[in-house]
Amino acid sequence: MKTLKLLTAAAMVALLSATMVQAKPFDKHQMCQTQKADRKEMKAIFDKLDLTAQQRMLLKENRKKMFASMKNKKVKQERKSRQPHMASFVSANGFDKEAFVKAAIEKAQIRAEYRAERFEKMMMILTPDQREMFAKLVRENQK
Repeated sequence: MKTLKLLTAAAMVALLSATMVQAKPFDKHQMCQTQKADRKEMKAIFDKLDLTAQQRMLLKENRKKMFASMKNKKVKQERKSRQPHMASFVSANGFDKEAFVKAAIEKAQIRAEYRAERFEKMMMILTPDQREMFAKLVRENQK
């Protein structure tokens, strides 16, 4: 009986150890590295487009305006809760999955609209030939 308990305990320790080794925690550093690599790729594509000085200036101004608007939105959102807390989805009756999913979808929608607006403004600065070249380079880059 003692041997059975000892073997069971050893098996549990081994199982937990194996699980911990396989589990990968959220790696914020890795995410940042991926974002940096994406930015480098996009910068390389724009370097190949032969942008004029005026276009470069417009892109820079556009980027500054977008960052300023994001900063203003962030300040406004910090006044009210930026993200609904889990407490708003949990009650004595359980977890309100529908409300949680709805809130997450709304947040993703806002982010997608912002990114689309930013990208659209950036594309409007390019000439038709540059847009065509840009599309070709992005397709090549994704292969």
